[in-house]
Amino acid sequence: MYTSQKRYGLATANHGRAPPEDSLFEESLINLGQDQIWSEHPLQIELLKLLQVLIVLEHHLGRAHEAVENQPDLSREWQRALNFQQAISALQYVQPHPLTSQGLLVSAVVRGLQPAYGYGMHPAWVSLVTHSLPYFGKSLGWTVTPFVVQICKNLDDLVKQYERMSVGG
Repeated sequence: MYTSQKRYGLATANHGRAPPEDSLFEESLINLGQDQIWSEHPLQIELLKLLQVLIVLEHHLGRAHEAVENQPDLSREWQRALNFQQAISALQYVQPHPLTSQGLLVSAVVRGLQPAYGYGMHPAWVSLVTHSLPYFGKSLGWTVTPFVVQICKNLDDLVKQYERMSVGG
């Protein structure tokens, strides 16, 4: 999303000029015209659906792995908690934590829900989160709280916007 937004900014700033040769990325295969936001929606929606499938698959495979593992002792449980803290604050994938415990996922969803990226994709992001709720497990509170906070901020902004429109209009 960040790369696409940056590329869109460059494309609109360089309107009428040819992009430099070294600026070809996979993201440039997506239409970067004035309708860039709408042209990316189908791709992003399909990627979110794929992510949802991966979360479910990982959950089912992880449960089979946990059943084989013996009950951890206190030191192992403590280490697992510390590793979880590392994973939830990292902006990259941290093994062996599930996708639902990754800071990368939390960051992506919160960023996807920000008004700067437009409200058109919000239903797809909210759908990803709501359909994934049963798979969050122990990380539910840590990971879902930022989503709810961002949605509340969006609602506050919309209320302020409508109040200004009703006072001004």
